[in-house]
Amino acid sequence: MGFIFTEDNIKSIIRGDKTQTRRPEKPNELFIPNYRGEGDAVVTCYADDARGDIKYRLKWQVGRDYKVIAGRTLGSAYYRMNDDGKIELAHTTWMYVTSVLGYARLESTLNTTWQTVLENMGWQPLSYRITSLRSEPLQDISKQDAIAEGVSPASSRSPVLNFIDTWNMLHKKTGNGGDTNPSVWVIGIERIG
Repeated sequence: MGFIFTEDNIKSIIRGDKTQTRRPEKPNELFIPNYRGEGDAVVTCYADDARGDIKYRLKWQVGRDYKVIAGRTLGSAYYRMNDDGKIELAHTTWMYVTSVLGYARLESTLNTTWQTVLENMGWQPLSYRITSLRSEPLQDISKQDAIAEGVSPASSRSPVLNFIDTWNMLHKKTGNGGDTNPSVWVIGIERIG
C-alpha cells in the first residue's frame, strides 16, 4: 500500500523538501489514537454484509512504512541520481521497464522481478514512514506547513496561496477544492531508503 504522488512531489520527497502530505477525508474514515497500541491511525469503516457488523481496515498508521506510487497507473517509484546530480525517476510498469532495458534484455531476466532488475541497475525504491497524523480544515494550513508540503519559501507569493493553487489543480474536480475548505488528513512523512 502507498500514496500516489506527482513527479514534482516525488522529487521533493527525495530532496527532503516535502515532509507533509494532505489527503481529503472520506466519510467512512476514522481517526483512532494509538490503534492497537501501535500508534495513531486512520481506518476505513465498512459494513460486513453477512453479519451487518461494522469492520475496520487500517489505512495509515504512524510508524509504518509505505511505498511511493508514481501516478495512478505507473506503479512503485524508483529513483537514482544521474551523472549531473539530477534525480531520475522510474516505475515498475511493463512499458517503462521494457523501454529502459529493451525487450531482449528483459526477456533474459524474466526469472526475476522487475524490482530486482531496476535495483541491479542502480535504481532505489522510494518509501516513506508516517511520522504524524491529524485532521484539520484545509484552509487552516500554516506557512510552515505549506513549506513542509514542498512549496518553495522563496516565491514572491505566499507559500499558503501557492499550496492552495496546487491543491486545486489536483482536487477541485472532485469537489474538494480550496474554496470548499474540506477536512483533510495531515500526514507527516520521512523518506526511508
